[in-house]
Amino acid sequence: MRIVLSVSGVLLALCLSLALADIKSPTVNIYSQTPVEFGKKNTLICHTSGFHPPRIDILLKKNGVPLADCTASDMSFGQDWTYYMTKHIEFTPESGDNWECEVTHTTRGNL
Repeated sequence: MRIVLSVSGVLLALCLSLALADIKSPTVNIYSQTPVEFGKKNTLICHTSGFHPPRIDILLKKNGVPLADCTASDMSFGQDWTYYMTKHIEFTPESGDNWECEVTHTTRGNL
């Protein structure tokens, strides 16, 4: 009986701390692995950081169309208990293409 009460107390404390935690919007950076040269393969990277809670969706797009073959890192957290995550895809930039990183986080809609 004592074990159940202890576990319940810990869970209650965790839930309260999450409920009272500051909500922080992510910082979003989109960049390529190497300088962009049209017609040459590269890697498009979208890095999100500094957000809380850890519910986030990252969508890479080419000319408004979502890309399906993206690779995502595991979500991690820093010393300040905010989270970070990266998504990337190999791409070949061409003149006129529009590459986007759409991020949806609990704090607001698309960034």
